[in-house]
Amino acid sequence: MNFEIDTKALKEGIDVVNHASVGASMTPILENIMINAGYKKVVLTANNLEMAIEYMISD
Repeated sequence: MNFEIDTKALKEGIDVVNHASVGASMTPILENIMINAGYKKVVLTANNLEMAIEYMISD
């Protein structure tokens, strides 16, 4: 899948959800950010088993 997105908006979203994905004793799967690209929107999600952060970037 290919999608186009404003680099500044993507960086801002990654900075926001990254607060949930950083930690000292994380399992490897939780160190990632899930990117769901849909019609005219991209949703970034991160989870650390204590909190989840979701950030939507829309057109």
